Amino acid sequence: MFAFVRFKLIYAFFLLGWALACLWPAKLVAQVVAQPLEQASLIPNPVKRLGGLPGQSRPTTIPLTDATEQIDISPLTSFWIDESTDTTLDQLLARATSDAEHFKPTPQRGILPIHGKVLWIRFETQIETRQARWLLEIGTPVADDVQLFWRDALGRWQVQKAGDVIARSQWPVQARMPSFYLAQQAGKPVEYFLRVVHRRVPVSLQIKIWQDRAFLASQQNHMLAFGLLFGLVLLVLMMSAATAFVMRDGAFLAYGGYLITLGGFMLTNVGLSAQYLWPNSPVLADRMVFVLACLTSATGPWFVRMIVQPAIAQRSIDLAIRTLAGAMVLMALVEALAPTVTSYFIVNIATVFSLVLVYTLVYSAWQRGDASTRWVAVGFIPVVLGVAPILARNLGLIPSGFFTQYGMLVGAAIEMPILIYTLLARATRRRDNFMRSVGLPSQDALTRLPNLRAFLDQLHGVITRASRYRHRYGLVLVEFTNEAWFAKEHTREVADRALILLASRLQRLSREVDLVGRIDATHFAMVLEGPCDQRMMANWTARIAAYGHKPNEVLPVGATLKLKITCALMPLEASAEAGDDANAQLGWLIAQADAIAPDPRKTVHTLGF
Repeated sequence: MFAFVRFKLIYAFFLLGWALACLWPAKLVAQVVAQPLEQASLIPNPVKRLGGLPGQSRPTTIPLTDATEQIDISPLTSFWIDESTDTTLDQLLARATSDAEHFKPTPQRGILPIHGKVLWIRFETQIETRQARWLLEIGTPVADDVQLFWRDALGRWQVQKAGDVIARSQWPVQARMPSFYLAQQAGKPVEYFLRVVHRRVPVSLQIKIWQDRAFLASQQNHMLAFGLLFGLVLLVLMMSAATAFVMRDGAFLAYGGYLITLGGFMLTNVGLSAQYLWPNSPVLADRMVFVLACLTSATGPWFVRMIVQPAIAQRSIDLAIRTLAGAMVLMALVEALAPTVTSYFIVNIATVFSLVLVYTLVYSAWQRGDASTRWVAVGFIPVVLGVAPILARNLGLIPSGFFTQYGMLVGAAIEMPILIYTLLARATRRRDNFMRSVGLPSQDALTRLPNLRAFLDQLHGVITRASRYRHRYGLVLVEFTNEAWFAKEHTREVADRALILLASRLQRLSREVDLVGRIDATHFAMVLEGPCDQRMMANWTARIAAYGHKPNEVLPVGATLKLKITCALMPLEASAEAGDDANAQLGWLIAQADAIAPDPRKTVHTLGF
């Protein structure tokens, strides 16, 4: 009981620290949600469309001033999807000049499937200040190939390249998402062409222009938020490893494996892995997202199976988990070696099936009364909500946005404390059961108090100290007189609950130096370590009598514990005649208590004072 209370206090402090650590990410989320409202005031007025009608070839001119810190230019661009992947820029310009329908206004939050095609985006800016430098950011960290073209002051074409086809260390701007420097040609419009190639996943790019100082501040804020989150992941991972080693619990190892794959997927999905772990490997940057997604889908159900396995009897569920795990490992190999459109579709559908399987597993165990499954179900809800936007984006149902990039991170931040609580509570229960079995030779199986043998061993030490230091100690015998009535009128289970309640109350009243033990079915003994006097004995016995008779919700309505308390200041001359060992002293007190006639009006009987 006390160990479980200490566990709850430790976990409460853990939750408090986690909540404080998440204050900054919560503020960042609020800022991101509020950005669309703020951006309306950041677009300088007027914004001129050169060339008249939206379908004509001239794009919108976007003025950049000192007041513009960042602006989403997606609705101010025009686009063209080229069916051919080898069109040069000169050919593009020739075709665009001859037919204005090639470039159309970019739809806001539009979804563009461009597998096997090329997306061209055109926009025009005019820098009206020389005090700042400007950057263009593409709102996805997993684009395959992104190139930015423009003409310099001499009319020569300039190009910057980013995306997963080249190493992250060779990007023009070292950032999570493809970013480029805009031309520093103040005072005149500059027309840009953005070439985007992205296989399999439909694109819906959010294109922003940042002032350099605002861009740096944004990157720092994001890194702080990521650091807090992945620091929490590392903390929970280390805690799981240590607990698995100490408690020999395989569920913590399964959770550690799941956490490694989940954390790796989150790192890769937001672009941090390619930026810091493999900046010189475009192959890993391109393929590890779906490899880790497959492994996470395999380890999630396996981890839940480790927790609720004792409550699961259906072989079909267990077979489905094993089959899914093997299939997802195989798909991870396919995604690592030769990703295709078919494998992409299979991975997304299998991920949906993995989530369904997790909740099927939890529901099946819940029906059998497993306490851990409720918290497992609650813990996986944020992850399901975080994965759903990613799957919907991958299947072309919704455009990219905040939740497709960061929803998984928010869900994991909520999930981890819940699941680690579930595992710790489960491990505590298992350890309590183990300690109960280990303590059977010296503990009472029902109340977990010292049994008669253990009580006599410790009473012997009390007697030895009393003789050495020449002081007296208190010996109390508590009889539960209506235990048989509880068993007869309210079943044996209610009687056992009453015994546990009495043992708990005696422990609560005792000091750390005192000793409480269960002697037989209805008798408890208590030793008050000396030096002890009459006033102390009277005070303690009165408290036991009053506290023992208090009603409790464990007991039937109107029922109380009826006690007979016999106490003595030991040693006495009469008790010394029976012998000076612990067995003789306790036996003498029991004999004296049995000789006292029952009196319903009197609870406490004193001997020797």
